[in-house]
Amino acid sequence: MKKNLVRLIALASCMLMGMSLVTACGNEAEVASGTTEVSESASEVQEEIKEDITEAKEDVEEVKEEVSENVEKASEEVKDATSDDAEEEHISMLPDYIYKGGDPYISAISMFMIENYAGNYERSDVSIPNISIIDIDDSNADDILVWGDYWIFNYDLDGDKLVCKSGGNYPGLIHIKDNLVTGFDIVADGSDYTESAKAIFGDRYEKFEEVNASTEEREKIRTQTISDYVKSHELNITKYQDEGWDPVNLPE
Repeated sequence: MKKNLVRLIALASCMLMGMSLVTACGNEAEVASGTTEVSESASEVQEEIKEDITEAKEDVEEVKEEVSENVEKASEEVKDATSDDAEEEHISMLPDYIYKGGDPYISAISMFMIENYAGNYERSDVSIPNISIIDIDDSNADDILVWGDYWIFNYDLDGDKLVCKSGGNYPGLIHIKDNLVTGFDIVADGSDYTESAKAIFGDRYEKFEEVNASTEEREKIRTQTISDYVKSHELNITKYQDEGWDPVNLPE
């Protein structure tokens, strides 16, 4: 833009010089010549101005586009930050679930499920696993094998009721050493499910199928697990509920 202004000043100077030349000379031919030069200079100035305006418009469009991109990017960052803050601000008034029974394998598996799978879902007030053990091979203390149908359920407190907000099924073979889970052979999802389950459960596959298909037995374990949690913490909770289903009363 500075370069354009310099050119404009130079052209304007030429015009003034041309006009002075016309005034100083009395010759009609010289006057006509000076007038022609002034006219040509004016045309050149107009062209220069048009070019400068065009360039300025292009610069404005580039700035507008850049501002628009920056605004869009900033909006996305604000959304992400707001979402993260919302998750961080979720404060539960319920104690964490801890298995307090006498089975060391269920204790290890429960802790493992909460630590590794509860986080796959939106935060809730409490995550409670549901453990159905199918078979155990403890012949090798360094690698105890526990086949089972493992679930995780995530609940929010609503009055005196736990409402299940999310959850999932993770069947497979868990490896345990010194009361800690050291590995997990999980059944694959989708079209590989059956083949994977047969490979992991082997001659226990039919029993696994029975356990996994039995909603009634799973709900019995679930009800007892929640009841034990409520009683151990002396909570004022009398039932739990899956969304879209009737509440299930806990045993007194």
